[in-house]
Amino acid sequence: MAISVDHVCDLTSKIENVREVKSRVVSVYSQDDMLNKKKSLKYPAVGVLYIGIRGKTDSSKTGAASNLICDILLLGGNVHNDNIRGVDQKRASYEILEDIRNEIMCTYAPSGHKWTFISELPFHLNDGIMAYAQRWSTTVLLTN
Repeated sequence: MAISVDHVCDLTSKIENVREVKSRVVSVYSQDDMLNKKKSLKYPAVGVLYIGIRGKTDSSKTGAASNLICDILLLGGNVHNDNIRGVDQKRASYEILEDIRNEIMCTYAPSGHKWTFISELPFHLNDGIMAYAQRWSTTVLLTN
């Protein structure tokens, strides 16, 4: 299998261990793809998005060591004009994000290197859906 597919499948299987999103984890090609799939998903739902591979400084000078980067997109639910429900859904989303971090942190990717947490940020959706993105990276060796 391709490096990217192996790593997306690895993250997907780890996230499937989070009870609140079990069977609601999909592979997506972009944030727009996730937004299109949200119509058929029950909240909360997660998309695993392959971002790409970036070269990094390699002490061997071969350029073979690179960073593979994936985003995990959490759609937490709709918070239209319901402050109490909105607060509860935010709290639930934060707990899911923490559970996802705990499932991935200190684990090994198919490349044999540990997953590294990079960032976690909210992103805006016009229809009142709470959404968050976690970014993860691991080292991969590019070979012929």
